[in-house]
Order: sequence, then structure tokens, then C-alpha cells
Amino acid sequence: MAEPDADHRMAALFAGLRDDPAPSFTGPGPDAVATIGRRRRRVRRLTVAVVALVLGVAGGVGVRALEQPETLRPIQPPPPSLSPSTTSPIPSGSPSSPSADPSGDPTSSGSPSASRVTTLRATDWGNAILNVPAISTGCDAGRLQFSGGQASVEHPRYGRLRYVLPAPGRQPVYGDLDGDGRDEAVVSVGCIATESRPGAPIEWMYAVVAYTENEKGGPRVLGTVRVVLPTTSGPSYRLVDGVVVVEPNLVNDGSVSERYRWTGNGFQKA
Repeated sequence: MAEPDADHRMAALFAGLRDDPAPSFTGPGPDAVATIGRRRRRVRRLTVAVVALVLGVAGGVGVRALEQPETLRPIQPPPPSLSPSTTSPIPSGSPSSPSADPSGDPTSSGSPSASRVTTLRATDWGNAILNVPAISTGCDAGRLQFSGGQASVEHPRYGRLRYVLPAPGRQPVYGDLDGDGRDEAVVSVGCIATESRPGAPIEWMYAVVAYTENEKGGPRVLGTVRVVLPTTSGPSYRLVDGVVVVEPNLVNDGSVSERYRWTGNGFQKA
């Protein structure tokens, strides 16, 4: 029978295994343990060094970022350049445009179409717009526009009045009359009625008038130097050391010189 033989062979095999003299497995000895310990310590030290190095690099970058914060700021694009623009012209009706002085004596213009006068010497008196003081009865104070040295107004009582500035054969003279270091102008103004009405000035009446500069450089009445009643050719005048010398040229009165000085409130004989 085959089965008993097989059992005997298996039993013999196990018996041989039990009797095998090969040494049993033992753990590592003291030297192996020491070697493994040293290897593990080297690995730990290397790991610590690598971590320290990484932290050091990161710390240095952080410190530099704190010292130079601009390195972390986003780059701002440069501002757009402004292209030159053309200045728009100021409308003639704007506040910046030269206009008449709203005060009692507005700025005179060199001509009716001019915008302003820079100095008295630049004034075109025969074509100016300016205030004229009272000369005589009927020739009242007012603001006149001259053209070609003449102006006319309609008086409610005396009819049309004719003005001339300057008087024929006369020219403005310039000099400092009030001591402010700026020149004033002295000019003669004539007035006559064109209609013969009772009380109307039917003969030429003249006034020698001094003008000073207003804040815009135009003429402003400083004062009347002398009112001259009917004359032959109108008064003549000149300036001498800040004094106005007037020759009235009165009819049948010969040549008489009169000196007038500005007092701060008006002109008085010197």
C-alpha cells in the first residue's frame, strides 16, 4: 500500500529538520547597533543643517525686503505725458477782457474800438472816450466819446453842444503834478452851443484839465486847473517843476501868465 510509505517519509523529513544543527537567527550585535546609531545621528545633523540653511536664506530675503520695500512694490506705470494744448482765446465778453471801469471814471480807450490804454502818453486824446468836468453853464460834466478831436451831446435845455479836445493848436503836456513819480497829463477842452438859445454858451468856453492814470493806465480826472471864459484862441499852458503855467489869452487882456499847483484836493494859484 502506498499511503503508509508516504506518511513514513514525511515523518522522517520533519525529524531531519528538527535535528538540523544550523544556528538560529539572532539580532544585530553591539557594533552593528553603534554603526546604525552613528548613521542616524549624521542624517539628523545633515537634516538640521539643511533646514537651518533654508531658514537662513529665507530670513535674509525677508530682511532685504524690509530694508528695500520698493523691491516688493508693484511697478507703477509712468504718468501719461501731457501734450501741449493751444490756449483758447478769451471771449470778448468774459471777465478777463478789458472793459470800462465801473467806478465813476472808467478807463479811457485810445480810440472807440480799443480795449485799454497802458499809459497816458499812449492816449489818442482826439479819439478817446473819457470824462470831462463841467466847464460852464450848459457845458456840464459828462462822459464823452471824441472822434477826430470833436464830440457832441444833446442838452435838454440848450440843444446840441459841441466839444473839442484838445483846443485847436494845443497839445497835451505831461509831467508829475502830485509827486507820485508818475506823469499826469494837462489838456484843454472847449465847449460851445450850436444853437442860439437863452443862456446857452454861444461863445467858446475852455477848461484846462489835468488827468492822472487810473489803475488800468487810462485817464482819470485829477482836477480842473483853470476855467477860461470867452477867448480868442483858447488858453495856452505848460509845466514847470510840477506847476501848471496857464496863459488864458482873454479877449482884450493881453498875455498874462498864471501858475497853479496841485494841493492834494485841487489846484490853487502858486
